[in-house]
Amino acid sequence: KAIAAVKDAREVAPDDVALILTEANLQIKLGNKDEFANLMSQAIELDPANPTLYFNLGVIAGEQGESDKSKEYYRKAIELDPEYADAYINLGSALLEDDKVLVEEMNKSLNDFDKYDEIKAKQVELYKEVIPVYEKAYNLRPDDIDTIRTLMSLYENTEMEDKFNSMKEKYDSMK
Repeated sequence: KAIAAVKDAREVAPDDVALILTEANLQIKLGNKDEFANLMSQAIELDPANPTLYFNLGVIAGEQGESDKSKEYYRKAIELDPEYADAYINLGSALLEDDKVLVEEMNKSLNDFDKYDEIKAKQVELYKEVIPVYEKAYNLRPDDIDTIRTLMSLYENTEMEDKFNSMKEKYDSMK
C-alpha cells in the first residue's frame, strides 16, 4: 500500500527526489534490489551532485557482486564529498575483495615457494594501494574501531611496524 501511495504521489510530482528516495527505501526493505538501483539512478539524473545516491548504488552493486561498479560509485561519492568517511571505508572494503582470490591462490601454492612468494608480493601491493583509503577514513573518523583494526592488519602485513605500533596503541587505549 505504501508503494502504491508513493507512486500516486510521484505521478503528481515525478521530479521530486524525496519521493523517489522514499520509494527506493521501500523497495530495498522489500528486497527489490534491482528496482532500488533503478530508482537511485533516476534520483541521480535529477540530483547528480548528491554523494549519498552514489554511495547507495555502490552498496547495492557490491551486494550484487559487481565489485568494479561499486568501486566506481564509491569513488564518485568521494569526488563529490571528500569528507565522506563511509565511502572511503566501503571503497577500501571493495578493494580488499581481491584479497580473497589471492589468499586462495596462496593456499593452493603452499608447496611452491616461488609461486607463493609471487602471490604474496601481489597481496602486499594490494594492501599498499588500500592503506591510503583507510588512512583517509581514519583521519575523518579516528574513533572507528573497525577502521583501526583494518589499518593495524594492513600495516602488520606490509611490515610498517611504526604505523602498526601507533595504531595498536590507539586500539589498546580504546578498550
